[in-house]
Parts: sequence; C-alpha cells; structure tokens
Amino acid sequence: MGDAPTEALVRGAAAGLMAGRPDGPRVRALPGPWAASVVRCLGAPPLWIAGLAGLVHAVAGATASLELDRAAVAAGEFWRVVSGHLTHWTLSQLLWDGVVFAALGWLCWSEDRKLFWRTLVASTLGVSAAVLWLQPEIGTYRGLSGIDAALFAALTTTATRGLWRERRARAALGVALAASSLAAKIAWEIATRTAFFAGDLGEGVVPLPLAHAAGAAAGCAAALLGLGASRTMSVLRVSQS
Repeated sequence: MGDAPTEALVRGAAAGLMAGRPDGPRVRALPGPWAASVVRCLGAPPLWIAGLAGLVHAVAGATASLELDRAAVAAGEFWRVVSGHLTHWTLSQLLWDGVVFAALGWLCWSEDRKLFWRTLVASTLGVSAAVLWLQPEIGTYRGLSGIDAALFAALTTTATRGLWRERRARAALGVALAASSLAAKIAWEIATRTAFFAGDLGEGVVPLPLAHAAGAAAGCAAALLGLGASRTMSVLRVSQS
C-alpha cells in the first residue's frame, strides 16, 4: 500500500483517462459571461409579456375574448382592463408594439426592477381608465403602445433627474430633448389621425393619442414616485443614525 499523495495522483490520472471513455464521467464546461447574460435576458418579464402578446395574436378567438371592450367591461368582464393591452389589430401593430416594449421594458428591468413594475401597473390601469372615461365614443381598444410610452417616459425622466443631480446639465438637456420626441409623436398622431409607426390599423380603427399621453403621464408619475420614495428613505436613515 503506497503513501497517500501517490494514491491521490493515481486516482486523478485514472479519472482523467475515464473522462475520455463513452461510459466515463463527463466534465461540464461552465457557461461564459455571455451565456449567463442571454439566460438572464430571456428570463426577464418584459420578454415574456411581449411573447404573450404574440401568442394572443396567434390563437384564434383570443383577441376578441381579451380586448378592452367597453360593453364587456360594463357587463363585469374586468380582466379586459389588463388583458386588452396584449391584443392588437394587425401584425404590424403587434411587431412595433412588441419590439418596443421588449426593448424598453428590458432596459427598465435591468436598471430598476421596481420602476419597471410601478410603470407597468400605473400605465396598464391609467391608459385603460383614460380610454374608458375620457373617450366614451371608443368601443374597443387594443395595443401595448400606451405602456410603451410609459416606459419611455419613465426611463427619460429618471435619466434626466439623475444627470441633473450630478450637475451634468448638457447631458440632462439632451435626454429631455429626446423625451420631447414623444410629445411630437403624439401631436403628429392627433393631426393626422394615423399611427406613427404601425400605420393603417384597419377599416374603422383610429389611433388613440390619448392612450399614449396617458401612458407618458403614468410613466413620469412612476419615476417621480420612485425618486420621492428614495429621498424619504434616505431622510429616515439619516434621522435614525
């Protein structure tokens, strides 16, 4: 019987030889940083929500059952207030809304998950409420574009406020000017009565700039609410210390 170091070396060599045999032990390579990033990206809720919108559009009858229908909501089908945002009139509208939602949503999720959820909830309810209460002539609403506007507004509001507090006035002004493009888009849609990106939505269907304005307001409110909450917590920590 040999000494312990020699036996350990022999066992290690045997294990190495066995790794090359079909019935030998396998060595699994650890994923690189890029693989972890891909897995993390695919697991983000924004991508799942965008995918769910695509599934709703593909399944026959799902859109009619989930769209924000005024009469159906009045009859007690309250889930449509939420599910209506997952429905779309055309494939073009779905692609534009879905891609923008996935991109902005993933960016917001990566930066601040609480901000993403605040913006999602506030815009989902706020846009539906605006359509139901402020545009009684509209019987049916579909689309993620109102939530897209909310995410854009939340991200630009947060970025502008952060840059301003860091005394980077020029950068903050640049972001604020970029944010003003949303207001220009809404004004263009009001003037032309045409969806800026999705184009023609079908016979009898008109774009609703009010939904985008309500979404932008909800996004700004969600961002400012988060900043206010952070400031309050900072004050509480200082007072307790």
